[in-house]
Amino acid sequence: MTLTKSAKAPSFEKQRLLSLSLACDISLAQFLAAAKGKPRFFYTNPEGFSLAGSDTAYELSAWGESRFESIDKALKKLFYRHYHEGDKLAAPKVFGAFAFSDDFLADFRWTAFSPAHFILPHYQFVSFKGKSFMSIHSLSEEDPQSVLPALAEALGEHLEEIRSFKPPQNAHHEIAFEKLCYPLSFEAWSEMIAGAKALMAKGKLDKVVLSRIAEAICQALLT
Repeated sequence: MTLTKSAKAPSFEKQRLLSLSLACDISLAQFLAAAKGKPRFFYTNPEGFSLAGSDTAYELSAWGESRFESIDKALKKLFYRHYHEGDKLAAPKVFGAFAFSDDFLADFRWTAFSPAHFILPHYQFVSFKGKSFMSIHSLSEEDPQSVLPALAEALGEHLEEIRSFKPPQNAHHEIAFEKLCYPLSFEAWSEMIAGAKALMAKGKLDKVVLSRIAEAICQALLT
């Protein structure tokens, strides 16, 4: 039996994406706490929808002007012949984003990311309207029905690990900053906001995203 958890590009002529989901009684906070030290990410919205992932089942990257088309093609290949057993809400979801500029060059803050970077997590948590599910995603060359028992066993074991996980007693829940600074000054930041608002008032912009980086040095590792 072959189960694959890898960021390397597979041959989709042989392998297919398999996923299994189970209803669970854990919270978003529990899922993230147990994934400390691993790749992890989460998303929530005002409507009460929560989505999180940990570990990496598959990774997609692209560069240049064709990054949108490249990711689109890669996702179609990834989900071609995809097999999911469980609630539709818990079906596999990729996390990521695109750079705004075609000539994006990463500085030291973004060197871990390509201009188009998406990840399919190995473990996924989703919660909405009082229902929560955990999913496991993997790549396999074998028939789904022969692999599902192994997926169910791995998912069950991981759920137990999360339920029994206890944060270290010395874990820091309050963040104490030794230093907090902004490379972009408040004055320059204010000018950018005023300029964007002026362009929107003239109808030249419908939507704009502005960000300001904060550099923080903490007294202890964040948990």
